Amino acid sequence: MPPRKTTDSGALFEALLEDLRIQVAASVEKRLNDLNRRMDRIERRLDHVDPEHSAGDIGSDFGNRVCALCDKEAVARGLCSPHYQQWRYRERKTKPIMHHDNSIKAD
Repeated sequence: MPPRKTTDSGALFEALLEDLRIQVAASVEKRLNDLNRRMDRIERRLDHVDPEHSAGDIGSDFGNRVCALCDKEAVARGLCSPHYQQWRYRERKTKPIMHHDNSIKAD
């Protein structure tokens, strides 16, 4: 890149264009990475909802499963430990509790 104090307007213009190309390329690359990450997350959620029509083989690479809601490693039901615990808590809260006298109490 030529110095900015140059009197050669052609070189200055070329330097500005190169700076713009670099900035635009970096911006586009960042956005594409963000979109790819979002697409991967959406695909994982869809695979979790409808495993019969998933793009990949479910269970073929057991160690590389990721959470359907985030990018952490999945441990149970396609969820990471924190998301599984949240799901489990909600499930337990919605189930009625049976008492000794066969009465049902909802939490």
